[in-house]
Amino acid sequence: MVRLPTPQRDRTVPVNLDELGWDPGWQAAWDSLGCAGAVPARMVAENRHACTVVGASGDFPATVPGRLLHRAASPADLPKVGDWVAVTPMPGEDKGVVEAVLPRRTVLRRKVSGRTSEVQVLAANVDIALVLQPLDQTLNARRLERFLVMVNEGGVEPVVILNKADLCPDPATVAAQLRASCGGREPVVVSARTGRGVPQLLRRLPRASTVVLLGTSGVGKSSLLNRFAGERLQETLPVREADAKGRHTTT
Repeated sequence: MVRLPTPQRDRTVPVNLDELGWDPGWQAAWDSLGCAGAVPARMVAENRHACTVVGASGDFPATVPGRLLHRAASPADLPKVGDWVAVTPMPGEDKGVVEAVLPRRTVLRRKVSGRTSEVQVLAANVDIALVLQPLDQTLNARRLERFLVMVNEGGVEPVVILNKADLCPDPATVAAQLRASCGGREPVVVSARTGRGVPQLLRRLPRASTVVLLGTSGVGKSSLLNRFAGERLQETLPVREADAKGRHTTT
């Protein structure tokens, strides 16, 4: 349903590309590339000009060659997390070289701070964005609206999540008050701590869909991810007692 990071997984185990979102549309885009000797893979992590991709053979590192760097009009044109890429495996080594990027269907991006035109790509080819707001004193309708603008501009389907229902005496009333900020959509009330609403939320996410969690520090993204997975994959810290604001824990 949603691919989650599992550090304990054997990375050499074959992967069904359909579970990563591969479909006839991606196959048609791949056929038009004509990258002989390359294999399709999806980018799941990036670190400057190196990245981790997952293909039919499992996870492996790949590099972005100089020709792609020189051809890119801006950093936003380089391979990003979520991109489908053509990778040429290096003979005798468990790594590859990114040859091309398939055209993106959707993209989440934001303006680079202090620059008027440059944008930062957060993730590509996302189907659903879970936009989190906490049911505590830090809930901010204007901030929620800004997140929804970014999601809608990227062509991604938004789902507003009101987390920390265990801290709110009347979540239904708050959800009703936020409906206008959600564009008329009904927010989903959950508690990552207790599990309230999480099974119902997971049933709303189609199989092989690509889902991201968006929200400021302390809204419960890592806690919700851990609840999805049924185990502690991401470190979490309590919010500050003075103002209920979160502390940067995961990247």
